[in-house]
Amino acid sequence: MTAGLVCVPTEFRILARRGLCYVRHHGSLEIAEIARVFEAYLAHPDFRPGQTQLLDMRDVTDHRISYAELMSFHTRVASLMPRSHAEMIAGILVASKPGRQLAEFYERYWSSVPEMLVTVQEDPAALLDILGQPERTIEDLLETAA
Repeated sequence: MTAGLVCVPTEFRILARRGLCYVRHHGSLEIAEIARVFEAYLAHPDFRPGQTQLLDMRDVTDHRISYAELMSFHTRVASLMPRSHAEMIAGILVASKPGRQLAEFYERYWSSVPEMLVTVQEDPAALLDILGQPERTIEDLLETAA
């Protein structure tokens, strides 16, 4: 590893004009890292309640997160999110077994919230279409929506 280079397993980018937050998880994940990024997201000046979430878990290699830990975190998330009567959509992009497992945890929790719609997809073009985005790849979305 190069001195001074830090690999962060979770990062986000708010595409304000699209009303969308792109979150990329990669490598090995821990709940503390996810919580840190969520706090930064809430404090970001472009954060808006009800933003569509695009969670990219294609490059998750493993995680040390139990279902109970993730549910506790999501209960905390629900308590911190400003209340809105608008429907919120989360699209999760997966390719790896650990990423799919986390996506299933996420989907299981949020499916009980009436205002929340969660979809898990393996095809970026299909997910972007569901989220109402015209691009066919994540790279194109990040480039054109900047």
